Amino acid sequence: MLFRRLTVLAMFAGLATTVLASKAAPLQPAQARIIDNFEQLGIDTATPRFGWVVNDPARSAVQSAYQIIVARSQAALDNANDLVWNSGKVVSAQQSGVVYAGGALEMTTEYWWKVRTWDAQGQASPWSDARPFITSFFKPEDWNAQAEWIGDAQATETTAKQTPQFRKEFQINNPIRSAYLYICGLGQFNAFINGAKVGDHVIDPAWTDYDETADDVTFDVTSLVGQGSNAMEVVLANGWIAEVKDRQGVRNFGPMRMITQLHIVYQDGTSSDVVSDPSWKSSSSPLTHSEIHGLEEYDARLEQPGWNKPGFNDSKWASAVAVTRKNGVLTAQSAPPMRVREVFAPQKVTNPSPNIYVYDFGKNVNGQYEITVKGPSGKTVKFQLGKHVQRSGRVHPGRAGLSTYTLKGGGSETWGVTLNATGFRFLQVEGATTDPQNTALPLIQKAASHFVCTAARDVGTFTASDKRYMQIHDPTLRGLLSNLESVHTDGPNYERLGWQEVVWTTPPSTVYTNDVQTYFAKIMRDVRDAQRDSGLCPDIAPNWYHRKSDRSAGPFDDSPAWGSSAIICPWIMYETYGDKKILSDNYETMRKYIAYFKSKEVNGLVTYGLGDWMAPAGDDVRNVEGAVYEYDLGLMGNIASVLGKTDDSSAYAQDYTRVRDAYNRAYFDPKSKSYQPVKQANEALPLVFGIVPEGEVEAVRQALINDIAHPQANGSPPSNGRVGDFGPVVANHVTTGDIATGALWQALGDAGQGTLVQTMIMQETPPSYMNMINHGATTIVENWSYGRGRSHNHDMYAGILAYLYRYVGGISPLKPGSEGVQIKPGIPFGLNSDSTTYNSVRGSVETSWLAEGKEFTLKVHIPANASAAVFAVGSGVYVFQSTVKPRPFMFNSSRLMITT
Repeated sequence: MLFRRLTVLAMFAGLATTVLASKAAPLQPAQARIIDNFEQLGIDTATPRFGWVVNDPARSAVQSAYQIIVARSQAALDNANDLVWNSGKVVSAQQSGVVYAGGALEMTTEYWWKVRTWDAQGQASPWSDARPFITSFFKPEDWNAQAEWIGDAQATETTAKQTPQFRKEFQINNPIRSAYLYICGLGQFNAFINGAKVGDHVIDPAWTDYDETADDVTFDVTSLVGQGSNAMEVVLANGWIAEVKDRQGVRNFGPMRMITQLHIVYQDGTSSDVVSDPSWKSSSSPLTHSEIHGLEEYDARLEQPGWNKPGFNDSKWASAVAVTRKNGVLTAQSAPPMRVREVFAPQKVTNPSPNIYVYDFGKNVNGQYEITVKGPSGKTVKFQLGKHVQRSGRVHPGRAGLSTYTLKGGGSETWGVTLNATGFRFLQVEGATTDPQNTALPLIQKAASHFVCTAARDVGTFTASDKRYMQIHDPTLRGLLSNLESVHTDGPNYERLGWQEVVWTTPPSTVYTNDVQTYFAKIMRDVRDAQRDSGLCPDIAPNWYHRKSDRSAGPFDDSPAWGSSAIICPWIMYETYGDKKILSDNYETMRKYIAYFKSKEVNGLVTYGLGDWMAPAGDDVRNVEGAVYEYDLGLMGNIASVLGKTDDSSAYAQDYTRVRDAYNRAYFDPKSKSYQPVKQANEALPLVFGIVPEGEVEAVRQALINDIAHPQANGSPPSNGRVGDFGPVVANHVTTGDIATGALWQALGDAGQGTLVQTMIMQETPPSYMNMINHGATTIVENWSYGRGRSHNHDMYAGILAYLYRYVGGISPLKPGSEGVQIKPGIPFGLNSDSTTYNSVRGSVETSWLAEGKEFTLKVHIPANASAAVFAVGSGVYVFQSTVKPRPFMFNSSRLMITT
């Protein structure tokens, strides 16, 4: 086989290095933001960090300097007077993580800022749009000393079934400049001011280990508070605080409770606070029961008209009581909130039994539902959510059980679950009718499904000419997003726990689809809170089952491939966003966990855990867990080096070499040049983790390819079932599970095996993605054997998304923070075109290619202040064309090559 280099490469490399004699000034910076706080509300540090995207369309554009100014008002900022910080012109290419260095910031205060940049020729950009940010409390003791945790008078330490509501009226006599609400309500809360719901979040605050950390949420409520009489109200629900159905052993964090501080600033510059204390009134709410798996029971007859507005007579309400239970540290919620992403109307309605209707919303999502009914007072409508319907036509009962709504009567009533969510596609409504003539039952007038997930900003798009790619891409992305709640769940309709293996196996995909910098910073805080005194990072975080002093409770509590999120996830975030802070914040946790690991070594090996969970070919605990441990040690050397800890780096490098050699002695067969037993997971993980002995990479790749063609289901039986329990082991199909599937696609992508990957994922028979799709899946199922999956909305196999962006779209980072990227699309046989975008921390990286006959066209966009390895170009837009013969194309090193 001969290879010929595209002659167009050198030509464009030359153009890329040519500097024009004159050019237009850069445009105003875009996406200016405080990088450690998603909503720019509730900044709880006196030294926030700034970031922006350099906006310069010129080729090879770079930032040579920047200037940031900060003021107490937009007017002061616009006039550049009374500034609290003027950085001056700082000669630097840095555009993210710039630390505030002005005068001391004050708590609960609004500030405004903007930035401008200079290009390589010294031309200044216009200022960015002015952006506000609002501080909260820099230390927990900075809250108003009068603010107390309060609860319902009838709540006890052991009871969480009651769902209380609270109210407080207050008077405003002066014109208002601003009003910000700081609030934490455990387990979940909805807040109201003068009858209007505060904000558009759902299921606040973020789930945490409440004994360690509790998040307070900041809202701008300036438009809701007015002069005269005002009323503030809060409704609480259980969440994870206690008594979770079907969850034996869940810790009880005490009664539902809340703390709040409404900070009001007047036009004359004075301020006042309305705080939670026993002067508030409390009552049982119409929400008579709530439960984390989506169950709610609501009796509309218990509603008290006007309860959330000024002037309501609350004389029969009890006084709230101060809660003395010790709480975790109050911390500002900086991760993205959860919001409604999309609303679905019913695609089909069936009537499997009298007075039972099943609504099919067409998409399986993590969500809430809303229904409008009209009927007599006291009639109760029951709701069952589920992932699929049974042969009877009824919904297969989910974990949530039956929710209920009891009508108050008198007209149309709209109700829906608001303080919980769960995974579902189908809604079964029982005890109602769609027949207007049947006046004995409530009439169903409307139903809707609300897709709920993190509000993390979308940053990626992928489009391929072969519709089958999109049939896989879209459900996989929907499942990934469905599991991005305030913790990364393992499935929104089954356990909803923060199992940690997906916290490092899925981020290579998630970073291409969403801005998750603050999201995973929060997840890593959960890991720190969950770490045991022994150094163990448990399989679940937040850990609502075990306390810090508890010992390991077996592999479902202590599995290296799960707890290693503590090390691998921060490294992925560093590579993606170029931010060392996540490494330094978690370094002590990593160090303790590695020390715990070392105490578990046997002859340099770690051989316990869950392995490649739910793999058709078996879990291979020893190979998989040992490979992850070796990878951890390698990363620790890198992390210590990045943080300037040279002694640690050297020590970890020595441990890495020792453990890698032990692993290869145990599992690598120098005669067959393969890892034993030969399985996709056992070859893919060493390839991706860099364990393979020098000079043997191509041989191990070939062993992997051979096993795909002729799979060997040999070796010891897996601990989680027999070989084949989670799908058959057959040629040219995936046989990996939870841990190794993403690594499999990466190993094959690195080997230029795009056509083989295409064959595997498009198989009509299991195990494959397309098999799930052909069964009607709208999200990816937990088990490759579609019909046996407990959950139909898992993201364990979301690694295919990273493959599509990295190897089909051809976008992958070369340097942390996308300072350098590689454009290297692989073109599977039969795929004619692709368009991919990735809005990196430096701006949008875009590729689109067309392979038509003998013509191949590649268009590339690289953001300013970055460069790409494709054709050694700088920033700008490039179009490459060439006549080639025949297809397919492949890459060799960093050059695009063509087979001839």
